[in-house]
Amino acid sequence: MPESMPNKIPRSIKHFLSNEKRFLNAGFWYWDSESNKIHVSKKVLKTLGIANESDEFEFNTLLGIVYKTDKDKLKRAFNRLKKGFSLQREVDFRVKEGKGWQWVKIIALTDEVVSEGKRYIIGQFKSIDVGKYTSSEYDFLEAMSFATFRYNPVDEVISWQTSVPDDFSSSDEFWNIDDFKKYLGEETFKSLRSNLQVFINQSNSKELAINFNYRSIPYKLSFAKVRDSSFLQGVLYRYIEAENDESINIQKFSKILNRHQVAFLEIDTNDNIVGWNGYAAKIFGFEKSPCQISALKKFFSDSEWSKFYDWAKGETTKQLTTSFKRENDDELILLWKKVIDDATERESTIFAARDITGQAKLQGRVKELENSLGRLKAYSLKIQKLTTGSDVLKAFNEEIKQLYPKAISVVFSYNDDDNFLTIVDISGVNEKSYKVIVDELGWNPIGRRLFFDSENLRSLLPSNTKELTIPINEVLDGIVSVVSYKNLERIFGVEKTFGVGFIKDDRVYGGTLIIKSQNSKEIYTDVVDEYAVLTSSHLAITNQINELKAKIDTLKSKISEQYDLITHISHSVRTPLNSILGFSSLFELTEIDKTQRKDFIKIIQEQSNEILEQMNQFQDYVRVANHSISIIKANQCINDLLVELQDAAKSSCSLVRSNAVTVTFSKPENSDFLEIYTDSGRIIQAFVIYINYLSKIIQAGSIDFRYSIVEGKVIFSISEVESAIDLSVREQIIEALKGVVSEEVRNIDYFNVILANRIFDLLGGDIHISEENEKIKVEVAFDLNVKVDESFEDNEEEQETTTSVDYKNNIILIVEDEEVNYLILKELVHSWGASSLWAKNGKEAVELVSSLNKSIDLILMDIRMPVMDGYAATMEIKQINPNIPVVAQTAYSAPEERLKAQAAGCNGYITKPIDPKALLNVIEIFLG
Repeated sequence: MPESMPNKIPRSIKHFLSNEKRFLNAGFWYWDSESNKIHVSKKVLKTLGIANESDEFEFNTLLGIVYKTDKDKLKRAFNRLKKGFSLQREVDFRVKEGKGWQWVKIIALTDEVVSEGKRYIIGQFKSIDVGKYTSSEYDFLEAMSFATFRYNPVDEVISWQTSVPDDFSSSDEFWNIDDFKKYLGEETFKSLRSNLQVFINQSNSKELAINFNYRSIPYKLSFAKVRDSSFLQGVLYRYIEAENDESINIQKFSKILNRHQVAFLEIDTNDNIVGWNGYAAKIFGFEKSPCQISALKKFFSDSEWSKFYDWAKGETTKQLTTSFKRENDDELILLWKKVIDDATERESTIFAARDITGQAKLQGRVKELENSLGRLKAYSLKIQKLTTGSDVLKAFNEEIKQLYPKAISVVFSYNDDDNFLTIVDISGVNEKSYKVIVDELGWNPIGRRLFFDSENLRSLLPSNTKELTIPINEVLDGIVSVVSYKNLERIFGVEKTFGVGFIKDDRVYGGTLIIKSQNSKEIYTDVVDEYAVLTSSHLAITNQINELKAKIDTLKSKISEQYDLITHISHSVRTPLNSILGFSSLFELTEIDKTQRKDFIKIIQEQSNEILEQMNQFQDYVRVANHSISIIKANQCINDLLVELQDAAKSSCSLVRSNAVTVTFSKPENSDFLEIYTDSGRIIQAFVIYINYLSKIIQAGSIDFRYSIVEGKVIFSISEVESAIDLSVREQIIEALKGVVSEEVRNIDYFNVILANRIFDLLGGDIHISEENEKIKVEVAFDLNVKVDESFEDNEEEQETTTSVDYKNNIILIVEDEEVNYLILKELVHSWGASSLWAKNGKEAVELVSSLNKSIDLILMDIRMPVMDGYAATMEIKQINPNIPVVAQTAYSAPEERLKAQAAGCNGYITKPIDPKALLNVIEIFLG
């Protein structure tokens, strides 16, 4: 091996690969998953004695120059590195060097270069001090090992159960009994044959043993009978004979054994412990004077002691593993061997005990990891079938219960939106213990919702498992008292508490607290992490699926609701439409006088307004459902709103039809300075819907509308005063209205009330339905604004003047694609003395303004038109002559239409169908 090599292992695989040549020349090597070969420098290749043209070779090539008993050890280490079970290993083994064997050490680490998708193992061959392996110490330890086999007397075949000793030049798994001849010699083998026949057929002895020397090494070959079997169990082992035929005693090897931390006891036939080394004294706490073997009993459980004592007094040569608890409560795993056992010639037996606690724990850990891997796969398949987060969390808790039966695990869900966690499940406690927890806390934990800040939860329970350093009662900040927590800690023997959050894509879905008691086994955080990662991923997927399902259900509900709404609107429109068609036909079929004609026209107008109102409400309902309705808030004087509401209620077609119902409006004294911040048009619309609804319900009687100020809130109330509604009917109406307000009832027959409720909600109103003095009462509360300016002047006297109008010197351009609409507007403006021009689309309007320009005094601009719409036409007209007033006219009454028209440059806005009075008011504004 190279004498001088760097002591530093590379910092990482990438570091190694970027300096590959330098590291290879320094005695390093590497293996990669792509080529599946080991790469070394020519120098190392030559030292290893491998004849190869390239600097790479198969792993089996390396095994070909490795000492036979070291091959399995090297294979296991290499396979663990390849599979990623280990990140770093150190392995001592012997390689052929000339005619001898040279001890070397491999220091290796593994990693994965993600960008290339390969797995690498890198390592270094290092020469090591082999004195300890070639000294008498090593020979002595080797003497403790043996090879076992099974012998079939019928066909005389030996089946090796362990590797054949190194000095026997055979790697065959099966031997014939005659194969021993060349190792035992002619005479000794003949004696074995003879004694073996007698032992099998006639002897009552349990064991046949023969001693022999091979290559100057003493061996013992032993055969033992197996109960209820024709086979014999055999063992071949090396042993050390006494120098000059002196008895081997414990003192001779004391120094060697102490250094190797092997405890040796010499026990005579009277069960006296007559000798021990320093390490045995350390483990068993022996004094200098001899003692009985029974002194060891206190370190064993009853079953373990019985097993050990039977083994020690019996004739078996097999090793024994026992658990052993020292006086400081440390539990050890000891591997026992009978080093020298010849009861026929010796008065004592020497026993060796090696502490294999670390090895046993490691093997247990490996086994647990292998089991965990299988359980993880099963767990992954299991939770894929679960559809709710709580079921996933319960499944996680069940896994923790299986892994750590004596630990207590608490799982909880977490809502990132409202910062509430909910305890879903507790495992590791029986019914009696759970009752203790409930009694101590004073509340039932499962199902309990607790507020917990998201950031605090993330810092307390990150996505990797860690031990909590803060007591749970401090974490819960007063929810669990110090006394209760200390009592529970004592009752359940709490030793440690571990926690991990179920976090995916920076969102917390829940978490777990695992409480290790004094009786539960060690909590392996890496295993819990694997389960937490799977759980977090599936909770995220489950949450996404449930969100999509909720959206689909909402969409289905909206589609169903809109279908029902269309059906309702169709039915609602048919009644007034039939009236319009019926009364219109009367003009042709009968001779009617002037009074009847006037009444018929009034009915047609009322029914037309009814249809228009239904359409507007339908349009707003859809907008609210799609979150596309516009709300334009401003400070509004409440009393001014009351006046506007009174006018709107009087002109409402529902009220016109309900002449038997009167509505009174009241305001509190000294209230002219009161304001609210709201959208006046929308709030009036909602109140009118409720007034009309109650008018239809009571049919005859009176309704009172008023408002009051209570604790900084303005509360509007609409109350039934007088009516003939039956008491049972009234109760049904109130329950139905309450259901609509809480959205538990989605009956489309209440679509206009639903619209009013949603408008109130958008404006920040709080609706309350009640029965007061056996009457229906609707209350809506808003926050109150108070005017700072108190110089409000109340001008209650309003004079309505009738002015004759004459606009004979004015020209009005009517931009309208529908001829019928143009004819109506033409007749109206002509009746007021003005002249008119007609443009059928926006392009024609622009051309007329370009040619006539200042001759046009006012433009009535339709919005929805072919070729060029009203917005585009207005913008171009304003470029030609910005002083021409443009009034937008459209069938769309939404506020956003008004805002668009204003942005395009329109000076005013009027909705279709055109109200003559409203149109005249607009013309008066711009033409005087």
